[in-house]
Amino acid sequence: MPVLHWPDSELLAHLLRADLLRGWLTHQLQHALCTEAVPGLSSEPAEMADPPRLAQLGCVNPADWPAWCEDRGLPPDVLSDTQGLRGHLAELKRQAFATEAEELFLAERSRFAEVLFHALQSDDAGLAQEWFFQLKDGEASPSDLAPLSTGPSRRTAGLIGPIRIRQLQPPLDTLLLRSDPGGIQPPLPLPDGAWLVLQLLEKVPAQWDAALEGEVVEQLWSRWLGRTVRDLLRQGPLPGEEQRFGWPGQLAPPTPDRPEAA
Repeated sequence: MPVLHWPDSELLAHLLRADLLRGWLTHQLQHALCTEAVPGLSSEPAEMADPPRLAQLGCVNPADWPAWCEDRGLPPDVLSDTQGLRGHLAELKRQAFATEAEELFLAERSRFAEVLFHALQSDDAGLAQEWFFQLKDGEASPSDLAPLSTGPSRRTAGLIGPIRIRQLQPPLDTLLLRSDPGGIQPPLPLPDGAWLVLQLLEKVPAQWDAALEGEVVEQLWSRWLGRTVRDLLRQGPLPGEEQRFGWPGQLAPPTPDRPEAA
């Protein structure tokens, strides 16, 4: 199992005071996974960090990086470890969650559709009903009424999307699943007491491809990572100690090389 190395008490105190422990823990978990899953990773040749990242640190010319580090008492390969892990981490994510991602897509295919719709929100049920009839009778357009809306679509002339249905909250997601493009929907009561009048403009079915696989894999990875970080923080930091944690998804521990049969 992968091993997390907790910082000593002094570093832990600094991380806690700066509210950086969660970010540190997130990075260390991913580093520990890569180190455990990719034999020989620590002995790979160091890579130069990408120029945009160097520029963020004030080193515009990559050729000046060694001098930049020397002035600050840092080794020139201080960023190479993180840089080298990125490619390995992307592959580990895919190994861990690609199968689950496709199964999720097949089980909820309709919810992966992207929708584009007009939405008007009001805390006044009577006003929402009035908007509904105005839109239905062609007396006004969503963009005409958007300035009166209390929802986020007020800033976009009443337009929301494209967005995947699965990213929307109930009961809006259910309504859009059942709706066909074009029709004006009667006011929909929301859990917070507001009312929503909407018109579905487009519904584009999702196709399983590399881009969508990467999107869902990243969501599953983030969910696993967030849950693992929360669990470790709930148990409490262990200054200077080692702590094992489970492999994500279907990622299996590496198999030791076996000698070939004679």
